[in-house]
Amino acid sequence: MQPLTGIRIIEMGGIGPAPFCGMMLADHGAEVLYLHRPGQPPNPRDPLLRGRTAVEVDLKSPDGIAKVREL
Repeated sequence: MQPLTGIRIIEMGGIGPAPFCGMMLADHGAEVLYLHRPGQPPNPRDPLLRGRTAVEVDLKSPDGIAKVREL
């Protein structure tokens, strides 16, 4: 069992240290959900995205906002 098993992290697509932090948290057992904009799927060959689940969400729509709140 890894130290972060059972913890869920919501990562909003962006730049800076977030992708590296998400990768490290996933490597230690956390469930990392990577939220990205519609029509902009993450590059599946990007090594920083390993261990994450990609979720497409439109934060400009009420349904998208409700989906993020539910997560």
